[in-house]
Amino acid sequence: MTRRISFLLLSAVLLLTFLTGCEHFTPDDGTESRPPVTLPSEEGTVPTGGPEATDGAEPSEENHGFTVFPEGDYLADPMFDTDEYLPDYDVDLSSIHRLSTGDNFCGTETTVYYIRNGHQADSPRLITYMDKATGVSLPLCGKPECMHDDENCNAYVFSPAGLSVYNGKLYWQDSGQVMRMNLDGTEREKLRNCAVSVSSQCIAFHRGYVYYTTESNDAENGVAGYRLKIYASSLDGGSFVLLDRFVEGGVNCLLKPVGREVYIMLNMALQKKGGGEDDLQDRVELLRWDTKTRQGELLYSADAPEGAVYSRYSFRPIPGDGIYFDLCGEPRDFRQIVYKYSFETGEAEPFMELYKGPEDYFTAPFFTRDYIIVEHGGTGDTLFYRDMLLYTYEGEMVKRLTPGDAYYFQIFYGMDEENLYGMCTIIEEDKWLEVFFAAPLDGGEGIIIDQY
Repeated sequence: MTRRISFLLLSAVLLLTFLTGCEHFTPDDGTESRPPVTLPSEEGTVPTGGPEATDGAEPSEENHGFTVFPEGDYLADPMFDTDEYLPDYDVDLSSIHRLSTGDNFCGTETTVYYIRNGHQADSPRLITYMDKATGVSLPLCGKPECMHDDENCNAYVFSPAGLSVYNGKLYWQDSGQVMRMNLDGTEREKLRNCAVSVSSQCIAFHRGYVYYTTESNDAENGVAGYRLKIYASSLDGGSFVLLDRFVEGGVNCLLKPVGREVYIMLNMALQKKGGGEDDLQDRVELLRWDTKTRQGELLYSADAPEGAVYSRYSFRPIPGDGIYFDLCGEPRDFRQIVYKYSFETGEAEPFMELYKGPEDYFTAPFFTRDYIIVEHGGTGDTLFYRDMLLYTYEGEMVKRLTPGDAYYFQIFYGMDEENLYGMCTIIEEDKWLEVFFAAPLDGGEGIIIDQY
């Protein structure tokens, strides 16, 4: 039965953490990256010039930070030599990567998987599943009589990222380890260590590899900045550095594998020459890396207009068409503009402007497989969003969903054929609660799935 909850206005401070993603991002995880490891060959699966030929491959500034590999075929399996969608092995583009969640949402036709966050000292974080037929949510643990309250539980996680259904099992990264277990919560196991012992918030399991990023403080020639590295770790063997970039300022990375390609969006907050410490210029770079040849290329680079910044939440590459991303105005005038980079012309042009007036409030768009989705307030009397607007990649608005006054998408996770899924924070009986809920695509009221 659908349960209704009363909504209390949260502080504007909390709101600003998720409105647009327009603030400059300056990571500081204090980690150090280990050197790349040569990926071992596997008899019968590695063609000539494959992973065993990576000795001496190093990142190159002339190649935009991509590691330069010898010519060869590096696919993990010959069946991956296609741009067709492979549902058992490809990233599910229906879910959304957001830095605050590490993309911990995925599902099958019958089940949704997510992380239940523990806010109390005696409340652990647990992988949780929801049966779509019954609406029941439970910890994903196949141990009989488990109390689900400590690390002995199969559902227990510490710092998870990249929760994914891959090749019939559930995969995730936790504190630098790749973990997996059966979809019924049995046979949990550590698959391998990653190249770095940290949890990445930009991570993707795709066609035999897990791709992930690290950002750390660094300096070059006496200039302070940040070091971005993108790693690829085979689910069967070693690891290598895909890209290594130093940036004088902040850098944020989004990556999205599609077919044989891995698309990368870098949002950089660069120090202006002669400017102060906080005098930054936002720049976007769109890059592409071929998993078969291991060759990378810069597709597009542009500085944002004065006072504007590029979003750091989401983008959508569509092979044969283009790459969709967004730009927002400053200071927080909610002027959201969707841009489209065209593979045909090599240029990026405004595709859709969402801002209509001074009281028209929008968040940064979320780019899913089939829709561009934005949260919309519509009036200036509240800072919280009531509607979800769904646009096609032709720019047509096809749905307006209003889950109800008790629901708003503080975090948008993803969607399936029936619902949008998200999380919001509420206060109930003087307690802060997180509510995981669904907004039906048929326009019905929001449905609570879980609250904790």
